Amino acid sequence: MALFFISICFVGCSTTDTTPVSKPSLVVADANNSRVLIYATPTTSTSTASVVLGQTSFTQSQSSDGRGGPSAKTLDNPSSVAMDSSGNLYVADGNDRVLQFRPPFTTGMSASLVIGKPDFTSSQGLKVTASGMGTPSSVAIDSKGDLWVGDGSLERVTEYVPPFSNGMAATVVIGQPSPEAFRACTTDQVPTARTICSPEGITFDSAGDLWVADPSSDRMLEFTPPFSTGMASTLQLGAPQTLPSLSYVGSPAFNTTQAPISLAFDSTGNLWLADWIFNRVVEYAPPFTQNMQATVVLGQVDFTHADANQGGNDPTANTLSGPQALSFDGSGNLSVSDAGNNRILIFAPPFSTGMRAATVIGQPTFSTGQSNRGNGSDSPAANTLDHSLGLLAH
Repeated sequence: MALFFISICFVGCSTTDTTPVSKPSLVVADANNSRVLIYATPTTSTSTASVVLGQTSFTQSQSSDGRGGPSAKTLDNPSSVAMDSSGNLYVADGNDRVLQFRPPFTTGMSASLVIGKPDFTSSQGLKVTASGMGTPSSVAIDSKGDLWVGDGSLERVTEYVPPFSNGMAATVVIGQPSPEAFRACTTDQVPTARTICSPEGITFDSAGDLWVADPSSDRMLEFTPPFSTGMASTLQLGAPQTLPSLSYVGSPAFNTTQAPISLAFDSTGNLWLADWIFNRVVEYAPPFTQNMQATVVLGQVDFTHADANQGGNDPTANTLSGPQALSFDGSGNLSVSDAGNNRILIFAPPFSTGMRAATVIGQPTFSTGQSNRGNGSDSPAANTLDHSLGLLAH
């Protein structure tokens, strides 16, 4: 593993003089604390973040509005993170923009680039243009280094080709017929192969195909290159082949999903899904086909149960409550953002149905799940989380 710059920070640490981190092992979008946490060596429940972005210290949690509006140093409910081959970090920010931070990362640092807005201080609303953006829900980098953004408010996925510049225009828009078009999904419309009602999670497989989690339609969509504006998806997973309405509401099973919200591929090409409403993570083994069955479920004892924390009042090492994001590290460990329990769970292979997580981040034990470890919404620290959303493991 590459050498890290490590800073030790104990419970309640608020220093702004943290040692820079050049190559994080874990990055977490800590939404309700309006910050991104960067960990150098997360291994146990006592692990603390080394750097915080979006705040000037680990004990602050104000959104951009609480600090005078958007700037190069503020965040508002960040939802997703991604990193390119140069180590640049991209953050989907609730200020209707994506920010780029360049390493080495330091607490309270300024972003180096903004996409979706003409500058760092602009607070204008969403714009239906090639350079405008709604509220981004997910970010990803493809093998060429292009930036892809799942734009939940505008119900589209956009591609940005480097070199990047502030306020630049997207080159491809998927989910809408043009960059200037906005055709909203409504309850009386049936989703099609060309629409994306809520692109909450995006990722790429080893062949370069784009996969999109569309929770409002209870489905996952695959798009095969070459990519073009308004193109149709080539495969749909999770929902029935013919959707009776905007959203398919069914019972948990091997071949159903309820608000699939994040996707990730492991090193062998298996597709993993954070199945939000069913409070589980499921694995699909290739070849992928319409209405196929999942092979492994985490967070539940089997494929027919869906209760948060398996119906218990407190979480355990093998339960989930509203999982939001997934990421595999270089050792094949699966990190899961367990948002309802305000924690990150790390599962070590080999994976099996109902298995226990090996590590918990953000809580002192597997049986606790309060926001900011019960310290309250206004009392974050270097070792707490409050509704963690996106994550990136290395």
